This record gives sequence, structure tokens and C-alpha cells, in this order.
Amino acid sequence: MKYTRARATLLAVLLVASAACSRDDSTTAEGSTTTTAGSGTGSDDATALDNGGFGDLEAVCQDGDASGATATGVTDTEIRIGTPTDKGGPVSGLNEEMYDTAVAFAKWCNEHGGILGREIVVDDADTKLFEYEAAMTNACERDFALVGGGAVFDEDPNDVRVGCGMANIPGFVVSERGRTADLQVQPIPNPVDLVSAGRYRSAAAQFPDGVSKYGIMASNLPS
Repeated sequence: MKYTRARATLLAVLLVASAACSRDDSTTAEGSTTTTAGSGTGSDDATALDNGGFGDLEAVCQDGDASGATATGVTDTEIRIGTPTDKGGPVSGLNEEMYDTAVAFAKWCNEHGGILGREIVVDDADTKLFEYEAAMTNACERDFALVGGGAVFDEDPNDVRVGCGMANIPGFVVSERGRTADLQVQPIPNPVDLVSAGRYRSAAAQFPDGVSKYGIMASNLPS
């Protein structure tokens, strides 16, 4: 699970990096763009990374002249994102790898010029297991978006994040309320009304003589 969450974190940070826009639709950022080649496959992958590309996307991170304080967390020089974890809670270090992954990606991106010249700054949105709402309140005042994190008790009962218009691209979500919240894109979907059956179908295909029926247990409980 640790590696799956780390990959989700990388994808989440990449999504916000490649689509950084304003939380206020009335303003837009100005800047120049350039194109850098890189297939992102096989031996070309290192070349793509060296040129600021990631996977099949080219020039994700590059120099530029983007300017203006266009949204909360966006200035002339930087884009601030928050990565929630529970690493400071009673279970020390819980999901800390997700924050570490976001920091590592931001370091790589900034070495290639950031987002059109704006540096990515990762803020530690530590929910400490039982302080999710307080962490969201702080992030709303500071960050452009939440990227690549996750928290066990993510119900956000007062809709603080949605209320301030801050998007979330999580590494994972847990509660029913968290999974169905607005302003959110899940790289690894976790719906409340569907069950991912791929693993079960794979098992049935590998053991056709031993698996004829299977059941899936689920619970209707909060985090």
C-alpha cells in the first residue's frame, strides 16, 4: 500500500503542476510556454525527466515569466500546495511517505524551473489524526490546493475545504463524506456505491476450477 500511495502522490502533484490555474475564475496567470521533447518510455524516460517532462507529458516543469498573485497560495514567485498526513498524531509517522513524496517531486520540479518560473512550495498539512478541520482551516488561508495526501478522519463535517474553494487531489480518501466531497479529483477512485472487482475477476481467471462464486464484504461505518 505504501508504494501505491506514493505513486498516487506523484500523480496528484503532477496533475496540479500541469493544470495550475486560479481558484478565482475572474483572474488568469500570464506566462510563456515552451515545448520540450521526451517520450517518457523506456530509455527515453530519463531524458524526459532531465528536460522537465514526466511520463508522457512534456515540459511539465520549466522556466517562464508567470506573474501576479492570481489566487490564494499563488504569487509572482511561488505556488503553495498542502499535503495532508497524520504523521504528527498518536501513531507517529502515519502516511509520512506521502508528504516525503510531494517534497521530492517539488524539489525535482523546481530544479527545472518550477511552473513557468514559479517555485512549488509544499506545506505540511498535518492533521495529527484528530485535527483535520483545523488543518483544513490553515490550508485554506495559505495554499492553492491540497495535493497527494490523505487522512484517516477526513469527514470535514463543516465542509471547510469546499467552503473556501480549495481543490483536493488526494492520494487516498477514507470516509463517505470525504469520498463524495466536491472540488476533488481522485487518481485512485474510491466510490461509496461501487466496488472495484478487477482483483476478483483476475483471481477467477487464474483459478477457473477453484473459483466459481465469491462474495464481497462491506461495512456502513464512519472512519
